Amino acid sequence: MTSPESPTPTPERPPAHRVLLVVLWLVALAGYRAAATQLASSPLYGRDNVCFRADTKRALGDLVGTRLQDHNHTTGHPNFVIWHQPLGSAVREWYRAVDAELKPAEARRQAAPWVTAAAGASAVVLMFSLLRQWLPSRRSLLFALIYGASASTVFYAAVPETYIFSGLGLTAIAWAAGRRGRGANAAWLWSVVYAASNLTINFVPAVLWAGVRFPPRRAWRQAALSLLASGLLLMALSLLQALIYPKTTLFFLPSSVGREAGWLSWEVFTSPWPTLRTIAQHLWFTNIISPEPRLVEVLGLPMASVESGDWASIRPAAPLLCLWVLVLGGALGGLCQRRAWSPPLLAAASCLGFYAAFFSVFGHDRMLYTALWTPMTILVAAIGTEFFLARHARWARSWDALLVILVLGMGWHHWHFLGKLAALVTA
Repeated sequence: MTSPESPTPTPERPPAHRVLLVVLWLVALAGYRAAATQLASSPLYGRDNVCFRADTKRALGDLVGTRLQDHNHTTGHPNFVIWHQPLGSAVREWYRAVDAELKPAEARRQAAPWVTAAAGASAVVLMFSLLRQWLPSRRSLLFALIYGASASTVFYAAVPETYIFSGLGLTAIAWAAGRRGRGANAAWLWSVVYAASNLTINFVPAVLWAGVRFPPRRAWRQAALSLLASGLLLMALSLLQALIYPKTTLFFLPSSVGREAGWLSWEVFTSPWPTLRTIAQHLWFTNIISPEPRLVEVLGLPMASVESGDWASIRPAAPLLCLWVLVLGGALGGLCQRRAWSPPLLAAASCLGFYAAFFSVFGHDRMLYTALWTPMTILVAAIGTEFFLARHARWARSWDALLVILVLGMGWHHWHFLGKLAALVTA
């Protein structure tokens, strides 16, 4: 494993590596766009709170709506519109140009999955590039595919929501933190701005990853100045967005902060064990392998949820879950070695700790937020696995075969998971 503290430039990759990145992106793009067809008949595009309290109708307008329509959900997602609406509207208009009889609503429904699928595919490619900084190519690819086939990534890359873009931004932060050489500072700066543009609290992981980007022997002032510059750019971009999209809301106004406070929940104090168990499951298990969805009622309407996490909902996915537990067990064995605790591992583990603490008092259906921490779950598991196999080299081939089986099983399982979600909420 290479040291993330090394100041040497990131080495140039051979042409075959670039071809692999392009192929990986195209395969992931096609897969997520096809996955979106599983949900095409569901009411996801017509209302919010269809699955996991996701604001799919609102996000659909922010992604592929018009410039002058209501975009006031930018309180918690500061600059989401200015980053993504231009691309979304271009795809929407392309559909309308190809078919002059296509209604605007149908053009939006056709365009949105391409934007989310592109974000999901980009996140998978960045995950591979991130892991390649610390791991061999083959195992980096396998864990990137596990990330791409995870329940969280498959769902959010197939539906109009903001969280796949947050996952992309947070993966970019971790990737940029390990880069050195020309362009590394700009990559870091804009990764932080992009991630925080999608969700305000994404600035916290940026602070945690700054310790990797600017190791202790470098002046702490450089890290502070970089984060300050990112914050100022974030605010400037919000002002620019307000000029272009007059029905957006500035995220740094006191009223915007107060609006997000409505999501605070104190269940951890009234029922601590169920809340902490649910959070632990979403951090390590259900974000990777989905349980069976169930129908619950929210605001008088049906909604699919996986929040119960009981054995009855987990049992159908038990074989895959056992494989994933085996992978985590091996990773835990690797993490017991002191030398495994490098700056990137500490940063990823700190992010998981932050999310566990924050979402114990914020939000309701935590599956909604899993795209935020799934990149960190994968990174911790991948680094731990690498140290485990460094001590047990004779198991390397068998372990890689296990990972291949896991990826194939996850792809099949989550394709049907989307179909079950659609059938559940449509019925």
